[in-house]
Amino acid sequence: SLEQNFPNPFNSSTRLQFSIPSATHVKLSIHNVMGQKVKSLIDQQLAAGTHSVIWDATDDYGSPIANAVYLYTIQSEWGVRTKKMIVLK
Repeated sequence: SLEQNFPNPFNSSTRLQFSIPSATHVKLSIHNVMGQKVKSLIDQQLAAGTHSVIWDATDDYGSPIANAVYLYTIQSEWGVRTKKMIVLK
């Protein structure tokens, strides 16, 4: 399951948390509303359980992102889940 990020809206960083029922390969990424990937946060095998990652509101190149609505998506053998978050600096 994919939880709502906290805090939301946020300015400098936010926590993304999710749970998986068994070990699997997980991809967690951030996209803008146009569907363009902004940041890849996780792309690896993970153990069963609850996991979290802090996103520092930067893109894959380390540059700060603009104020906007962003989507975060988790993909695994258990399916795809997406939620919305807002960056306000």
